Amino acid sequence: MKKATIKSRLLESRDNREGFIRAKLNHLIPSQIKALRLREDWTQNRLAEESDMKQARISAMEKPGEVNFSLETLIRLAAAYRVALQVRFVPFSKLSKWEGEYSQDVFEVTPIEKDVEFSNPSPAKAVQVFQYTQKLKIDKPITPPIKAMQQEKCA
Repeated sequence: MKKATIKSRLLESRDNREGFIRAKLNHLIPSQIKALRLREDWTQNRLAEESDMKQARISAMEKPGEVNFSLETLIRLAAAYRVALQVRFVPFSKLSKWEGEYSQDVFEVTPIEKDVEFSNPSPAKAVQVFQYTQKLKIDKPITPPIKAMQQEKCA
């Protein structure tokens, strides 16, 4: 299908955009799960043990379109593989580029124990991480204390 046709369909409706995104992810996610498992030289049973899931679920997850992934499931898999998970919103061009460049045969993610950049960040990166974590500090509780809520109910 021509890019112009794809673009016009994506502009046409939200349903078309959802279908496009779903189709891409239903292919890319299972392929990554299997590629990482094969890189580790793990069986589906081993991955099931490492991620605290059943082997049948792993088998289904490796088949495109078989499973609707939750973030929790992807987090468990990432933790089992000892890698991080990044979920972010991107332009359609980036999703298409990612799919076009992706190959299960060469897909690799460095596990945390071999991730030199994470273990020894450059001084500039360390400062950025520190500044970011400082922004996350919360001075006030997000939810009001229970006692204050109870007093409001009684008033």
